[in-house]
Amino acid sequence: MPSILPLRGASNLQAWRSALLLALDIRGIADYVLKEDFPKEQRIMSYCSLAILNSTTQIHQRLWESDFDISNLLRKDPKEFFDHVIDTVSADGVIVGDLLHEFQTISPLDTPCLHAFQARVDYVRRRVAQLGCSISETGAVSSVVRNLGDYDEDWHHTLAAAIPFSWTHLMDLIEEVGTEEDCDAVNRHWRDLIEQAAGQE
Repeated sequence: MPSILPLRGASNLQAWRSALLLALDIRGIADYVLKEDFPKEQRIMSYCSLAILNSTTQIHQRLWESDFDISNLLRKDPKEFFDHVIDTVSADGVIVGDLLHEFQTISPLDTPCLHAFQARVDYVRRRVAQLGCSISETGAVSSVVRNLGDYDEDWHHTLAAAIPFSWTHLMDLIEEVGTEEDCDAVNRHWRDLIEQAAGQE
């Protein structure tokens, strides 16, 4: 079995596809995953499916989440499996693109509170990684710090001057400020209630 570049997700789909087809083409069997209108030997079909299976271990969970029937996989036409991998990861690529756009543009003003902003950017970064792409720590920190300028320009400048620092540190800072924000909101709420009660006396 040839050693084929492992498929991580949308980020290296084309490289994986090229590596797989090259490995099969060297053996003269690339058509087994590219065409369907010719007689195929069971032995070679199994070989091709196994090559795909072994090189997609990092995304197996994602592949099996759909309604694709994996029973007797090695006895099926490998083109079906190949097409399923391409379609699934290509769809993930669209999702990744949307998530990356959101990550780069989301503002604290788009969320109900700073804690919600923190939770969203942290989720998006983790989700992108799960889909086989990644946002570097420095890039992620820089993007979020830039967007924090919508919340507090002075805080943004202070954080920007301190880069580089870790993603975890940034999340902790936002958590701390968000907690203070929540406390201030609670205090304002109670002050309003007290003032309303005093006005009714």
